[in-house]
Amino acid sequence: MQNNRNPGLDVIRIASMALVFAAHSSVFSTNWGGFFGLRYTFGEVGLTSFLVLSGYLLGVSVFRDPDSFHVGKFYVNRFIRILPAYYVALIFTAILNHSPIPPISFALLQNYNKDQLSFMPTSWSLCIEEWTYIPLMLLFLLLLLFRRKDRGKAFLVAVVLILVTALVLRLIYLIQHPGSGIDFKLRKRTQFRMDTFALGMLASWLECKHKAVFDKVLKNLWVNLAALVGLIGSMAMWYVLLDGSENPVFKYLVFTVMPIFTLFFVLRIKDLPIWKKPFFEKAGKPLALLSALTYPAYLVHFQFYILVSNYCNDNLVWHRALPFILTLLMTFGWALIVHLVVEKPMNRLRRVLVSKIHL
Repeated sequence: MQNNRNPGLDVIRIASMALVFAAHSSVFSTNWGGFFGLRYTFGEVGLTSFLVLSGYLLGVSVFRDPDSFHVGKFYVNRFIRILPAYYVALIFTAILNHSPIPPISFALLQNYNKDQLSFMPTSWSLCIEEWTYIPLMLLFLLLLLFRRKDRGKAFLVAVVLILVTALVLRLIYLIQHPGSGIDFKLRKRTQFRMDTFALGMLASWLECKHKAVFDKVLKNLWVNLAALVGLIGSMAMWYVLLDGSENPVFKYLVFTVMPIFTLFFVLRIKDLPIWKKPFFEKAGKPLALLSALTYPAYLVHFQFYILVSNYCNDNLVWHRALPFILTLLMTFGWALIVHLVVEKPMNRLRRVLVSKIHL
């Protein structure tokens, strides 16, 4: 097993990806077993899990040892880990679709152009994450001018400012455009979703700096029940919005409360005692590999779905189940190749470059 690797985090990534994959399976048949809205509701929870977990992991890397956090190292780490597989996916998608790559896709700005986002539809979440980090790091560097001796507090203030900014901008937008759709204009815009990552970072601060309070809150029965009710309630709001509701209150709340309660259960699940059982000790490496494949698989799975579903000539569940399974095998086969040929060599390069950056 890898050093101090938490199998719980790998299981969360894999389960979250499974929910997203299940939601997108509707391209094979919107009537496949029914439950179209329910599948997309659980899919949104899975996607939200990825976003809050990304914020949490970044926060942990900062708050555990703020004096060793270096913005230059962060970006070298981030770019080499994320961009090579992303650009390979862009090229692969261009070949698959027989179409040129939209220029703004190279800068991860396609979530501001609906037509160009359709080239690689799943890339919107990556766009939000990478562009959220830019104002966050700029604020952090600016605040360091005033709090150079307290880097942790400077980063915390930057996180809070990002969170409040997103909450305010989303509120202003919905007041001005109450009838706006929930997907492209709201769900996929960086300025309205930055708080999702900020929540994960705030949770990491609480865990690192106030561990006793953090553990007490997570284990409290009433808090767990309230979080469960909150998650179910936010899922119900999302389901209603998918069904065509134009309720602006639901539009605001669903992107505010779903990340909070999803994050709670991500934090609750990641440290369950079960992950220390011998089975998960032995399964650590396979889980780590499957977890690593979720990112390249996520990038192209929808393109494979569309490609294969075009050859399905009827709407019967069983006639489309086998092509769906075939699509998953194709997706993870592609992801494994990218992981071995692109990501692993890039990770070695990343470690070398990061070691040469001095604080």
